Amino acid sequence: SPYKALSVGDFWRRWHISLSTFLKDYLYIPIGGNKHGVIRTNINLMITMLIGGLWHGASWNFILWGAINGAGLLFYKSWKKISPYELSTHWLVRIWRIGITFAFITFTRIWFRAPDTLGVRQFFNQVRTNMGWEIIPDFIAGFKYTLLVMALGFLTHWLSNDFKDKWRDRFIHAHPIYQGLICISVIVVIYQSLSAEAQPFIYFQF
Repeated sequence: SPYKALSVGDFWRRWHISLSTFLKDYLYIPIGGNKHGVIRTNINLMITMLIGGLWHGASWNFILWGAINGAGLLFYKSWKKISPYELSTHWLVRIWRIGITFAFITFTRIWFRAPDTLGVRQFFNQVRTNMGWEIIPDFIAGFKYTLLVMALGFLTHWLSNDFKDKWRDRFIHAHPIYQGLICISVIVVIYQSLSAEAQPFIYFQF
């Protein structure tokens, strides 16, 4: 799972594998890959991430998103050489690394999701000057079903594969009536969590 990644490099090995493989095979390797020294390798990596950002849309936001991710990859490449925790398997270290990676990837999504660079500036201005913590109770009340689905998703995400495989097999072999009831329950919960206004699919904004 990408969101269990221990580093930015690990995340990009897990995320959008088809696109990552395409960019590696048809862009990164043809322009030299890692065959011509550290500086050239870093340049090739940054070019690949910039093109990857541009692939998502003809917008400065996507280019900046690619650049920030590229910078994150370059930083990680240098950091892992000196980090005393790179090979650690301690659970606290793993949680810390996953949390840092998740926070960084989520931060880059600001540029990915904003409609333009003005939207990015407005976002940061809003956070800096008018965060509006007092509306949190109203937010929770208004989006309780959405938050419930998110909580269930996070819980399922972090369950062990053995546990999920066990219950998947139980569902497959359950009586059709029970399968139907479970499916209906899931559909009802998802329907209740739908927002009133649908968001356009991101790739249609190219």
